[in-house]
Amino acid sequence: MKTVQEMKKREFYEVPVKPTGNEDLEFHSIVIVPQRELHDSGYRIMGFVAVDKDCHPICWLSKDVADILHIDGIGGYGDYGGKPIPTHRPVIGWKIDCLPCGYLRLFCNGVLKTENNSGWTSSFEMYYKGREDKDGN
Repeated sequence: MKTVQEMKKREFYEVPVKPTGNEDLEFHSIVIVPQRELHDSGYRIMGFVAVDKDCHPICWLSKDVADILHIDGIGGYGDYGGKPIPTHRPVIGWKIDCLPCGYLRLFCNGVLKTENNSGWTSSFEMYYKGREDKDGN
């Protein structure tokens, strides 16, 4: 299997769509894939491909609805599940690089997750889950 650095734009469309009921999927980065369609807002719709720690694509997380990406959730406060927002947070170190095919890859110093980003909203939320331990778990 090719890494996302080796993939051509058209090859991203061969990646499977995330199976339903797989809400606990963890990944190490996402590739942002602009779609042809425009959202009602006038902005281009984005698709998001989850990528593992070895830079292999896992699946499409969202393909046809999002015109906004909320990094660490709406407001950027993280996923605290209704608990009070902490007064300090770990250094996450968000980064973006541009793949040879021209798509952008977003990653950080740890593992990522997403909430149920169903088709009812035009936003896509992803969160920093935490760092891997020294054994890669």
